[in-house]
Amino acid sequence: MNIILNNIENYYKNYIENLVFDERPKAEFLNLLNNNNCIERQNIWDTFRASHPNCDYSILANPFYIGFGNPNSDILFVGKEKAFDILNRPQLFIRESINNTLQWSSIYRNNQFEITHPQILQNLGFNPFFPKSYHTNNFPTRHTWGIYSTIVNGLYNSNLLLNESINFQNSFFSRCFTTELNHIPSRYSRGLRMSQIRHAFFMNDFYRSFSKIFIGAIGYLTINELKTIFNVAPNNNGNLITLGRNNQREIIARYFEDNNRKIVYCNQLSGAAGWTNEAINELILLML
Repeated sequence: MNIILNNIENYYKNYIENLVFDERPKAEFLNLLNNNNCIERQNIWDTFRASHPNCDYSILANPFYIGFGNPNSDILFVGKEKAFDILNRPQLFIRESINNTLQWSSIYRNNQFEITHPQILQNLGFNPFFPKSYHTNNFPTRHTWGIYSTIVNGLYNSNLLLNESINFQNSFFSRCFTTELNHIPSRYSRGLRMSQIRHAFFMNDFYRSFSKIFIGAIGYLTINELKTIFNVAPNNNGNLITLGRNNQREIIARYFEDNNRKIVYCNQLSGAAGWTNEAINELILLML
């Protein structure tokens, strides 16, 4: 993780400084980013929103958003974008987007890996190792996290829990890392493409280091873009595989083996994408 954290907060500040929008909200938001206390940032964010209710908050999304879970695990799940509405969930926006890089920087800078998650949650307002300690409601098994949990359990022959919010070691987040291609959260996919700055950021060796990579975003990347981002050999175009059927529709994926890694490019890993139990089981077997 250290390879991705170097100077990352300054990159975010420079990104905002170079955006074209009203100088007053820009200056106030930069004031927020200049504060290195996650909890105080949340309070500043409340004040900012009250002062600028008509601001397009989506332009403030953190293009260097890293993700959630265990950065030292073998499994990486990559989705299209975070599925929440910024206007209706502004407190989630500060915790899961704006503050994500500061949370990880604080954890690594202070060597907080052995701190139990309630302490991290208290100090940072959100625990990027373990987002279920904040989202204590239950999720259905066909939710994206539910399918991630099913896959992790299948790969490890384990019984890690989707809705565990107390003990990190019992949670599927202890065995995987999750992130998104597009940094702008949206309740429903708006068909936005990966920004150039996000594309360049994603080529970091951190994301390339996982041995099992699930990219649930068919149609979002071209095969050449995928190979560039994840440093797949230019002559390796993978194999198109049928994992199952949902009525008359085939559930397909493109599978790569490269540099001791297994990479699969498939439909969004959620119930809405039509995944069947058969197809999920075949996906697990493919990646074992």
